Amino acid sequence: MRFHLALLAASGSESIFLVVHAVRESLARHLPVVLRALPAQRKMLNRLTREHVEILAAVRAGDGATAAALMERHIGGFYRGMASDGPC
Repeated sequence: MRFHLALLAASGSESIFLVVHAVRESLARHLPVVLRALPAQRKMLNRLTREHVEILAAVRAGDGATAAALMERHIGGFYRGMASDGPC
């Protein structure tokens, strides 16, 4: 989640940063427990890391539209996966 907060901080949007930071604080207590319990934990963490690399590449290239789409897919995919049969 530090990756997400760093991107938000770089965006310059203090209000969005504060909202996401508050959500992060709420999730921080529960997310590690959930992640450790996943049978495909390593696979999922590898996928999330690859997605971070793609997002960062788009940001560095100055392609905000691609970065936003990748970020939406990254976060949405994670939570949709958690709500169904688990990520990956």
